[in-house]
Amino acid sequence: MRADRLGPVDGGPHAQRGGSGIRPVGGGFEQGRPAAAGCCQGLVREAVKVVEARVNGLILEQKTQQNVIILKEAGGERILPIWIGPGEAHAIRRMLSGEPFPRPLTHDLLVLIVEGLKARVSRVVISDLRASTFYATVTVQRDGEMLSIDARPSDSIAVALRAKAPIFVNVELLQEPPRRGAEEGGSEAPPEDPSQEPTEEEKAEQLRRFLEKLNPEDFGKFQL
Repeated sequence: MRADRLGPVDGGPHAQRGGSGIRPVGGGFEQGRPAAAGCCQGLVREAVKVVEARVNGLILEQKTQQNVIILKEAGGERILPIWIGPGEAHAIRRMLSGEPFPRPLTHDLLVLIVEGLKARVSRVVISDLRASTFYATVTVQRDGEMLSIDARPSDSIAVALRAKAPIFVNVELLQEPPRRGAEEGGSEAPPEDPSQEPTEEEKAEQLRRFLEKLNPEDFGKFQL
């Protein structure tokens, strides 16, 4: 398992990534099939195979006090951990808990603007990983026209949760979760009895230990 695929940070500011950030999207989009992934100006756009994913958890990593959001493929076990900032973590945590807020926050406002323009957020794609930074796109649809908007994964996820839009992930970014019984030194776990499914508490503990081994400093600091 390659560490450089496990702990890269959330995408940096759009101003540092170049390009207009908004592109028309042509053609269809189907789960498990190639989809056009938006990218920076001057870089080649490539089709990527994606699967639907859901937010499986939001964890405060104890060693560094950084927030890690865990995406998990729908109907599977593979995961994608992404280190995110405190502001985005707060917004995502609020949406996951259903906590009401008297006035719209940033991601609420973005979705309200889209809906006010008679459009809708149709999907979010975590599409790529370059130089230890994840890239994502938010697709907005109106009257048959679709626009792909460059965004940070954390903002994209928050918008998707607010708009109740599906989240898709490039399959090449997904990693197998830690296996029960794996030792701290990273040795392979003994064979498991397939009839004994680990409990949710055991899965949570496995994931916690797994994340504790990851050091975000290896991939650069979070870009505000």
